[in-house]
Amino acid sequence: MDFQDPEIFGSTRIWRDNLSKWLMNSGCSVTQNCWDRLESYDIIIFGKYSNPDDIIRCISKNQLIGLVNPPFFDKRWRPILRKLDFIIVGSVEEKDYCLQFNTNVFIIPLVERMFIKEKIHVPNVDGMVTLGYHGNMEHLHQFYPNISAALDELSDFLLLKLNVIYNIRQHGIWTYGRPKKIQVVDIQIDSNTIEDELLKIDIGLCPGLNNPSHFSFKVTELINRFLVIRTNPHENDYIIRFKQKTNAGRSFVFHQLGIPVISDFTPSNFHILSDPECGYLAHYKEGWKQAIIELAESPQMRQIIANNAKERFNELYDPIKWTKEFLAKIDKIKKTS
Repeated sequence: MDFQDPEIFGSTRIWRDNLSKWLMNSGCSVTQNCWDRLESYDIIIFGKYSNPDDIIRCISKNQLIGLVNPPFFDKRWRPILRKLDFIIVGSVEEKDYCLQFNTNVFIIPLVERMFIKEKIHVPNVDGMVTLGYHGNMEHLHQFYPNISAALDELSDFLLLKLNVIYNIRQHGIWTYGRPKKIQVVDIQIDSNTIEDELLKIDIGLCPGLNNPSHFSFKVTELINRFLVIRTNPHENDYIIRFKQKTNAGRSFVFHQLGIPVISDFTPSNFHILSDPECGYLAHYKEGWKQAIIELAESPQMRQIIANNAKERFNELYDPIKWTKEFLAKIDKIKKTS
C-alpha cells in the first residue's frame, strides 16, 4: 500500500503519508484510519488536525499515544499534551517550544518523496534568471521590507523575474510586500505541475522572519522598554521574530531538486546553509542583494552550491535513519512505561 496523496501539501501529507511509508520500510505494520481495529496496534499516532475527544478516549487504553504537530495556540489542548506518551514535530524550534508540555518530543524532518527530478544549471538563452518561492501566503508577506527592496534595486542592472507558487484560489493574489519593479509570476500550486514549475527556478528564496514592525504597538512598546531598561541595546542589534512552527521544509524541497537556496535567519536553515559552500543566509537588504548577485551571474556557481547542498541534505536528513532513531526512542518509552 503506497501512502501518497499529492492533493495534500506540506507537513500534513509528509507526516501522514511519508512517515507511514518510512515506518513500513523500517519493519512496522502501518494502517491509516483504522478506527474499528485500534486495539490491535501497539502505537497510535494522531494527525495534526485530530479531534481532541478521539485522543482522550484512547489515552486510557494500553497503547502508546502520540500526536503530530499539536495546536499549541489553543490552551484547551495543553492538558491533553501532558498526558500523551510522545509528540512528533518537524524542527528544533518546534521541539524546544513543545518540551514545556511533554518531555518526549521527537523530530521527523519534513522530507518530500514526490520530487525525483534534478535541475541542471546552464546559461539561460534570454539571459533571464528566475528567482522562486513556494509555500503559503504568510511567508510571502515576509518579503517586506528587505527582500522586496533588494529585488527592486537589483532589477536596475540584472534581468530577473520572480515565480511564486502558492494557493491563489484560497488566499487570492499576493499584494503585501510584493516587489514593485521586478516581474512577478503568480502560480497556483498544483500537484500535477509543481515539480516542473519548481524546476524552472534558478534560485530559491526562503523567507521566514516577521518584520518587527508587524508587532502590535503594545508588544513593540514592551520590547523596547525591556531592551532599554534591561539590556542597554545598540542600534545595530538584531531583532528577529519567527513563528513557533518554523522549520526548513521549504528549503529542503529546493535542496532535493538541485536548486541553490538563499534563506533568512530562521534557525533550522543554519544546519545546512551556514556552510557558505552549501548556500546563503541573509537578513538585511544588502545581504540578499549580494547573495542573489553571486548566484545570478554564474550558472556554474549555482550548480556547485546546489550539488553541495543536496549532498549535505542527503547526509543529514536520511528519513529512514531518522525513522529508526524515532522507533528506538519509542521503544525506550515502552520499556519504562
